[in-house]
Amino acid sequence: MRFGKKGLSDVIATVLIIMLTVVSIGILAGFVVPFVANSLNQGSECLGYNDYFKFQEVLEYKGSKAYFNCYDESSKLHGASVGALKTGEVSGLDINANATSIDLNLVFVSANGESTKVEIRKGQAASIAVGGLRMLNASFATLRVPENGGVQTYVYNSDRIYDTVEVYPVLKNGKVCEKSDRITLTKCMVSLNV
Repeated sequence: MRFGKKGLSDVIATVLIIMLTVVSIGILAGFVVPFVANSLNQGSECLGYNDYFKFQEVLEYKGSKAYFNCYDESSKLHGASVGALKTGEVSGLDINANATSIDLNLVFVSANGESTKVEIRKGQAASIAVGGLRMLNASFATLRVPENGGVQTYVYNSDRIYDTVEVYPVLKNGKVCEKSDRITLTKCMVSLNV
């Protein structure tokens, strides 16, 4: 036996290893838990908005039925009538509390796969120029977003013909949710120059 040499006892060494492990777990948890919580929150932001906007195929207009989800071959104007869900709960989300913070994107798609995204934000200026968007009632200077069971009809001025249009909800923070609806456009039977 050697005398005069000092060392750690097995008990102290075990306690130090356990303390080091606990501190390491605490540091890792401090980074991992907030990261996972944030990721889960971002992943669930769009729940309830998947079906928030729907295309309205038939509308009452000037006392008769009208179909505004259409295109005019000569003017290359495209109509899209978009409706919002009515007040109430959808998938556990209170639409009343959040609907005022929803905007939308329309994506026009041609037969050959070309597409054009058109952003619609509350209060955005309407435009009649090629590539511009306006309300069906051209006297409105700004765009409106449908709310609480309402319907808005948009007219997109293009330089080509599109066959379908898709609608995507856009949250206040700018996050674009999954496609809410899609419709095939037909030739217009009514004028989009209202």
